[in-house]
Amino acid sequence: MKKVFKSIYKFIYFKLPSLFYQLISGLKPNFTNILVGKIIIYKKKKLVCLLTKKQNGELIIGNNFKSNGLGLIQPCIFNISTEGSKIIIGNNVGISGSSIKATTSIIIEDNVIIGTGCIITDSDSHPCRGIRWSILWIDIVGLGLMCNMIQEEFKFYKPCKLLQPYVRYYWVFNSTQMLKTYTFPIGCPQIIFHKRTPLFIPELGTTQNELTISGQVNFSSHLQADSDVEMIVVVFYPHTMNAFLNAPASSFYNQEIPGYDIEDKQLNELATQVFECEDNNICVNLIEECLLSRLSMRSYDAIYRVMRMNAVIEKLCIAPNTFVTDLSSICCLGKKQFEREFCLHVGMNPKEYSRIVRFQKTLKQMQHQQRETNQADLAYLSGYADQSHMIREFKSLCGYTPLSLLEFSNPYSDLFTTPI
Repeated sequence: MKKVFKSIYKFIYFKLPSLFYQLISGLKPNFTNILVGKIIIYKKKKLVCLLTKKQNGELIIGNNFKSNGLGLIQPCIFNISTEGSKIIIGNNVGISGSSIKATTSIIIEDNVIIGTGCIITDSDSHPCRGIRWSILWIDIVGLGLMCNMIQEEFKFYKPCKLLQPYVRYYWVFNSTQMLKTYTFPIGCPQIIFHKRTPLFIPELGTTQNELTISGQVNFSSHLQADSDVEMIVVVFYPHTMNAFLNAPASSFYNQEIPGYDIEDKQLNELATQVFECEDNNICVNLIEECLLSRLSMRSYDAIYRVMRMNAVIEKLCIAPNTFVTDLSSICCLGKKQFEREFCLHVGMNPKEYSRIVRFQKTLKQMQHQQRETNQADLAYLSGYADQSHMIREFKSLCGYTPLSLLEFSNPYSDLFTTPI
């Protein structure tokens, strides 16, 4: 008799609400999948609340919940592990065969698809007590947009002490999915090693070479890849890449130049070593050895000119509206000579680079402040003359106004954020 009551209890408090949820969500009913927790569904502007035994978290799902066609359709696991934790899923989202664990909150915004084998978590995944598992069978087919950097691995490396004045960091990216993302001018040149599929840039109508030198740009762009991506990127400070290449930084302005085109034998040999090595940790060490070797061959005068330009960049990052004459006095150079030196090391003229610094400062303010931040205050803090000036320049560099960008993505400043 006790077993009978226990079976009835489980059916009423677990399986029945789970089945009801699947029915109203348009999913294929399956009694083996049990939802535990407080489940809130926003569907066609109607609010449905399902109360089960434990109300220790929330799962919020938007309209048009679809699958994605990426890999096999498998059970999707939502793990709401602590009191008050939330998983919020937006509109037009497709998920299949993935695990999502929230100890605080995870928000998946609109127009995202997540494929088989993807794990999303906001914790270090150590076992903890009181975990409640919510299991849902996704068995619907639909459409969606590729989320930036899905089913991937990002890894950052800090340069050695001797290279820290020149190299900000290295990063390695692996993805087993198609890639489609949108980038803004970051103010830092890069050398890129593509070990698999290079990236296509529609705005330039070109595909990056396996060895690419990416200079300063003053426009936003899309990055696309149709298959697996594996890339190693060296991110320099705005003025330091010139110290390692036998070409002025201005020759890479608004371009993605194949590294083989500059006819640098040592760089070509480095690329061969990187592409033949499977261990990316070793690849980063090979890159460091090459950079250290090239730095040791530079004259004292060349190093001094780089360090002199460093003082200018630091001043611009603090006060991007500084007059060119004041910047030239920092280097003890005349205005014309200073502008030539700036283009040689940075890759564009001081006035144009200050636009990128202001833009990145705006992203930094938006990154660390609330969405309700006053636009006039934002313009002032970022160095713009007024709010209309900020909106105009912001839109010219990224295609969005500050407010519309908040609806598109979470702002992130590459220039003023160091990930390591």
